[in-house]
Amino acid sequence: MTQHAATRDEIRTFLFGTIAQLTDKPELEHQLSEDASIQETGMDSVRIINLVVQIEAEYDIAFEDEELLIENFETVSKIKEQVVRKLNEAS
Repeated sequence: MTQHAATRDEIRTFLFGTIAQLTDKPELEHQLSEDASIQETGMDSVRIINLVVQIEAEYDIAFEDEELLIENFETVSKIKEQVVRKLNEAS
């Protein structure tokens, strides 16, 4: 996906699908709330790191070490805003 083609809706859809896949809970793709804690869905630290790697690959962005704080990745809404911010920095 190109950096400029990603809308907030597309990012949200990508995150829902990726979290559902990482947790082996396909129902989450349609049931997850943007403001729900992703840790409560079964996303542990290893899965969150995997999610970050997939985000970086999908959107051709890189998070700095100081950005990889759990509070930045607590919910789909917060993750989405981090991705949008990184995309805006790159443009």
